[in-house]
Amino acid sequence: MESFLSTEFTCICKHPSFKDVCQDRDEIIRLLTTMQITTGLAFDIENPRCLRLAAYRAFTMWVHGPLGKHNRRPIPTCAVLQIRAIFPDPNGSYTGFQYYQDMPLTHSDLDLNF
Repeated sequence: MESFLSTEFTCICKHPSFKDVCQDRDEIIRLLTTMQITTGLAFDIENPRCLRLAAYRAFTMWVHGPLGKHNRRPIPTCAVLQIRAIFPDPNGSYTGFQYYQDMPLTHSDLDLNF
């Protein structure tokens, strides 16, 4: 992530591409549509949770590139908060980062780990 930061940007959220990659609803929907075509899985593009998880994935791919199945990296808190502000949970209920092996099976209904 250090390669994205320079003396101009002390926070990844201030990078000019952050908003386009992680907060643009149309871009996130395009990502989900591409994921549906690629995986054959169906995603509810009206569900804020699906949009939020796709935005987290977009961030990770933007910063780290594709990590492969079940590989996860924590996202900086500033980015998580910005994404949550755009795609909020109606009940204010958020899980937080979990490594794949720590996830309960009940979270497998939205498998973005292909």
